Amino acid sequence: MPANEFKLILIYVSLYSLTALFEFHFTNSSSSFLVDFTLLFVLPYVLAWLLYFQFAQLHNPNSVRIGSLALPYLPITPTRVLFICRALVGHLNFTLFGPLPRIAVHWVLYKREESKENLARVCLDVKYGTLDSQKLDIYYDTKQLGNRPVLIFVYGGSWNSGDKQSYALLGERFRDAGFVVVIPNYVLFPQGVIDDMTNDISNAIIWVYHNIHNYGGDVSQIILMGHSAGAHLCMLTVVQSTLHSIQESLQSSILPESLNLENLLTLDPRYLSDAFHPLPPPSPSTLFTANHNKIPKIRGLILIAGVYDIFRHFCFESSRGVEELSPMARIMPFCVRGFFLGSPAVMLESLDWNVVGSDRVRELMPEKILFIHGETDKTVPLSSSQRMYDILTNNIRADDCELVILPECDHSRPVIDLMLPATNFSNSFLKLISRFTAASDTN
Repeated sequence: MPANEFKLILIYVSLYSLTALFEFHFTNSSSSFLVDFTLLFVLPYVLAWLLYFQFAQLHNPNSVRIGSLALPYLPITPTRVLFICRALVGHLNFTLFGPLPRIAVHWVLYKREESKENLARVCLDVKYGTLDSQKLDIYYDTKQLGNRPVLIFVYGGSWNSGDKQSYALLGERFRDAGFVVVIPNYVLFPQGVIDDMTNDISNAIIWVYHNIHNYGGDVSQIILMGHSAGAHLCMLTVVQSTLHSIQESLQSSILPESLNLENLLTLDPRYLSDAFHPLPPPSPSTLFTANHNKIPKIRGLILIAGVYDIFRHFCFESSRGVEELSPMARIMPFCVRGFFLGSPAVMLESLDWNVVGSDRVRELMPEKILFIHGETDKTVPLSSSQRMYDILTNNIRADDCELVILPECDHSRPVIDLMLPATNFSNSFLKLISRFTAASDTN
């Protein structure tokens, strides 16, 4: 049994035993015992099951069906329930006592104090496609049109939550720093899966490339920036477009035929037999035949606390006990092929470099790439960005690739602080982004 699971069980049993002994030997109150039993045992199960009813039923490969009837899939083991409750407590603590209430206050004040001049500098709900999800907001300076760097920000939210309006304060902050800012919405799970999401990001980039000059943006200075799941979608969109272009030009497979996708799996054996059996491993020559949009080459990528290897992050989510609540595995879809095609790090690492050539990949990728990751991130481990950075610098030999590790910084702070009144951290972070884009301008 893993050490962290053992500790959780030990804490649970000790707390329950001590409470029970105290009630029986000192108060001899059976009613108090029932209350404690409810709080320590029944309540955690109720909370865990409510979360599973809400978030873990759709497209769950572990669901049991009796004919056409799908039975609810619910956690049974105390270990799983404790992990879920721990994650819930952490989320509630962040939501109620973290920076979110302050952001909400500033967002309300921002909305109340919107001037006509400020409203004129924001274009809301601009359609970049035909679907309801395909809308974007543009923050620009009407007094300084022309040749301004363009920042496309793709928000995170575990691939199933988020909205562009929630990041209005971030758009204002970057606009005031000299950018034309574009924040698109994209389809979320369960309305869409990974291909739908990357197609939305591709369409948004294409729209910006053809239209942003009308808002003072320079198409030669487009920077794509994403946080968390948004960083994953940014990198995946760029890598998919690059590899599709290369395979199309070579008219041959860009992966070695000897590649065995099963060898890429580093998961607990419990998941291999059940979770990954729906689709067999495909031939490498058929992996990049999907019809994805090709995006124009962009100047730079800024990737904050992103996921780049679905295989490894699934293991990390499993160690936290939240992989069944997370939609990540279900949007890929839940199979070897889906995990592979959702992992930009694994795709690049698996290329047949004798056929592809690092020069060709480097030519199609953005000129500059900046990884930013908090040292104390417990949602996406720092190793995720470190590994992606190593692949780009070692395999592609990217010269303008940088990894910045922020000390004493968690998963959300890089984005959260940008939506609060100026702090030392947010000012330093903004200078980091400005330095990156300024260096891009001089290339």
